[in-house]
Amino acid sequence: MAKDTKNTAADAAFDISKYLPEGWSEKDFKTIGGFRMMVTPQVSYENRAPVFGVIMGIQVMPPRESLNKKGEKEDWACVLVELRAPTIATKSGTRDNTEVPIGTDILIPMNGSLNNNHDLIKAAQDPAHVYIGLFTVTGQVDTGMPTPMWEYEVKVAMSKPLKRDGRYALLHRQQPKGLLTTGESFNAQTGEVSA
Repeated sequence: MAKDTKNTAADAAFDISKYLPEGWSEKDFKTIGGFRMMVTPQVSYENRAPVFGVIMGIQVMPPRESLNKKGEKEDWACVLVELRAPTIATKSGTRDNTEVPIGTDILIPMNGSLNNNHDLIKAAQDPAHVYIGLFTVTGQVDTGMPTPMWEYEVKVAMSKPLKRDGRYALLHRQQPKGLLTTGESFNAQTGEVSA
């Protein structure tokens, strides 16, 4: 039988203080990355918890099981928002809902009426500016598909843009290839616009 060879350095708290340059401390570091909380339309609607914050961009997500075609994968994307007010979101990998504080980056799935919101997509992909928006789920609409479509009311302060730099930089997020017109949709995975 093999001997247990756990890495004790990884198991213990790592003391970085002896490796830091003069004048630095552990307090200079902030945990970044990881899974972001998601605000699904059902959670937002049931908790009467709108999303208010800076629309930072469109985040391409890993392919998921198709909602309408069993056994197939589909591309999808989310709106990435930095909260300016608390909301309710779901912890990644769970069904646990929790209040999310101001300053947290959250994801809103681009399904329902968000996927066809031309002005929202333009605002999220504006290379020079970001905008503050309010996303409120107002209910569901029967579209003849297997499941009803979630309806959003989206308000964006288009007359008060913020400069897109620093933490709001696009950082390799997909840009639409051309401007959208009524009836067109944007595929965040490929960057293609289609009718």
